[in-house]
Amino acid sequence: MKSLELDWLYKTNDIPIHYTEETNGGGSFFLLDYIDYFKEHYPNNKFNSALEWCAGPGFIGFGILSCDVCNHITFLETYDKAINLLEKTINNSSINNATIVHADNVKVLDGKYDLIVGNPPHFSEYQLMQKNAYYSNHSKENWERIAVDNNWDIHREFFTNIKDKITPDCLILLAENTRELPKITKVANECGFELKNSNLAKSTGMHVLAEYKYIL
Repeated sequence: MKSLELDWLYKTNDIPIHYTEETNGGGSFFLLDYIDYFKEHYPNNKFNSALEWCAGPGFIGFGILSCDVCNHITFLETYDKAINLLEKTINNSSINNATIVHADNVKVLDGKYDLIVGNPPHFSEYQLMQKNAYYSNHSKENWERIAVDNNWDIHREFFTNIKDKITPDCLILLAENTRELPKITKVANECGFELKNSNLAKSTGMHVLAEYKYIL
């Protein structure tokens, strides 16, 4: 007898997004914050080529695509189960302006992006994550995969290698934990990025959307 595997649907406009509890690291919350941010700060912008970094099942990327924030979305994700869900969403909705890159670093990316969004791991250690988690249905192992960036190595790789993958006016907008933002911004500064703006994420009250700009 085969084991029962279930995935859920999160519908955003005309795109039903396939996901599981295991692969939802909060993107289903943050999508609404992203849409509000674009409405307030970039109401007349339509970006050409967007990237969702640490995409998971693609809540943010599919969401902004369905709201005409961008013409094309690329999903960068390393977790096999999330990749399968991304493929399912694209195939079931016959989406022809989305690309999946199965990798754990931005160095492998081709092309230039004028918009980058994402909900990366934004706690430096598991104990901090426990105190600040907005919901706790994940196992410890899964939480560490989703939420913990030891020594900020994931962020450092991103800010180090994304420079060659962006247009001069690229908007980088990341969902980060409020308490950890100064440490993350220090890493960004060391790599030539500055924090241009940060807005409290109303969905959780414990996170911000942090807008970064490359200045070197």
